[in-house]
Amino acid sequence: MDKSVWQGKTILVVEDDKALQDAIVMKLGREGINTVTARSYNDAIAAINRAQTVDAIWLDHYLIGEQDGYAIVAEIKKNPKWNEIPVFLVSNTINPDKVKPYFDAGILKFYVKSDYWLEEILTDIKQLWFDLAKLKENK
Repeated sequence: MDKSVWQGKTILVVEDDKALQDAIVMKLGREGINTVTARSYNDAIAAINRAQTVDAIWLDHYLIGEQDGYAIVAEIKKNPKWNEIPVFLVSNTINPDKVKPYFDAGILKFYVKSDYWLEEILTDIKQLWFDLAKLKENK
């Protein structure tokens, strides 16, 4: 894949575990991907509002505060400026029954953190961007 497809893209990383968030940000940075971070619903919505662009969202279900990742997805999907942002749900402890509403709201993929390496998730995100670039190229 051509690195120019993802270099300079921005991912909003919404993760309550600061150590894991830092590891994700470091990995994305080494790939030339910009990041904005949040650990709560309010921080995530504020980050999307502040960012020039968000090309994907890496989202945990459990967050700091009362609202979970689903509240972020619901807010994103009702806002015409944001509703096309691809969302990747990455969580360890979410009950499988809680995943269905995320898919119904339009997330692209769900990962159990303990089952995937960061690189595997990142490869899927880069593949999405590559596929979208190919579609634009063929228009």
